[in-house]
Order: sequence, then structure tokens, then C-alpha cells
Amino acid sequence: MLRSALRDLRPAGRSAEPCAAATSISERFHATNSPYEDLDRCSATLRFGPADVIVDVGCGKGRSLNWLIDHFPANAIYGIELDPELCAANRQAASGGI
Repeated sequence: MLRSALRDLRPAGRSAEPCAAATSISERFHATNSPYEDLDRCSATLRFGPADVIVDVGCGKGRSLNWLIDHFPANAIYGIELDPELCAANRQAASGGI
């Protein structure tokens, strides 16, 4: 958990649209993070060409976005999140504002 938390703290350092709020919602849903090691295992067979656009629907706190940016730096990567607060936090983190 500590390793994953430390990876969350570093700015993405790459050009990606971190999060765009799809809509405003009044109810908040609990968002949790998957450990990076689980993302590594679950995504071991993912293959994208350099022109492919990757979209993380329901990007939550942005952990999958961080993983995608690390593993596919040449691709355009977008995150979509319903919760405007999480979306704003992702945008701030991507700009190095942590």
C-alpha cells in the first residue's frame, strides 16, 4: 500500500487530459484505488498502437490513469469521472499541483 501511495503523489509529467467531468451529481459515491500490482497483473496483455486513444471511464482518484500514462506514454489518454471533486483533484495532480 505504501508503494502505491507514493506513486500516487508524483505528478504525471506527461501530456494527458486527466479528467473531464461528464456531469454534475449531487450524490457522492465511494471511490477506492486498486493496488498498482493488481493493475500490472490485470493489464499484462493490453496492447495499444501509438495512434490509439485510451479512455478511462470512471477514473475515480486517478490511479488507473497514472498506470496508463506510465505504460503508454505515446498515447492520448483521457479520464472521465462523474464526481466533480475527484475530477478536479485529478486535474490538479496531473498539472503537478499536489
